[in-house]
Amino acid sequence: MGELLEFLPQLPESTHLVLVEEDPKSVEALERVQKDAVRREFAPLRDDALPGWISERSRKHHTQIARPAAQELAQLVGADLRALDSELGKLATYVESGQPIQVEDVRTLVAGGGPGIFAFQDALAERRPAAALGAARGLVEHGTDPMELLAQVIGLVRRLLIVKELTSGRRNVAQEAPSFGLSSSQFALQKLQRQAARLSIEELVHAYQTLRDTDLAIKTGKIDPELALELVIAEITGITPSQEIA
Repeated sequence: MGELLEFLPQLPESTHLVLVEEDPKSVEALERVQKDAVRREFAPLRDDALPGWISERSRKHHTQIARPAAQELAQLVGADLRALDSELGKLATYVESGQPIQVEDVRTLVAGGGPGIFAFQDALAERRPAAALGAARGLVEHGTDPMELLAQVIGLVRRLLIVKELTSGRRNVAQEAPSFGLSSSQFALQKLQRQAARLSIEELVHAYQTLRDTDLAIKTGKIDPELALELVIAEITGITPSQEIA
């Protein structure tokens, strides 16, 4: 960073330098050196804002998407906007011209779609190891990337941890959950509350730490993603002693 700061005053007027930074302190240092620097903040979309973004984005692909289908797509893919845009592009070419994208189209075409992903999440949250491992293996055999399933696990643990914290603090889950990006559906929230009751806050925090360590191990080539997925499932469902993935 020091070398970059020294170079900035020499930047030609014809050149526009674009930097993507997660650390606000780095941006502040750049602004002090380059007085005409322009900062743009792009906060990640909350879960409850994704269906609206999907509906708006579908127009750029010259198609429309039904609200339930947008919700389904958001749940399957998550907040990765690049991946969502890619899936919308595939869906736009799949449906007949002039017809909106429906839930059935999403479940047919999007990797990880269909009831299998929900069975996997429920089995994992309810600590049913055989069902969770069976569902995960079935999804992988049908083409779902293990990394996509790990992303689903991260999202699930996050939702469970939020609900657990709210419940432990005797706060109104139905009123406060949407402010944390969770679904406002009473059915979904009640199911999360039942599932969170099976787990302690310590267990959920440990699961998050395990997922963080697993992600690092995969990215550094220390473990195969499919094996890592099965180890994570075993760890969360309690059929293996805690151990560091290295």
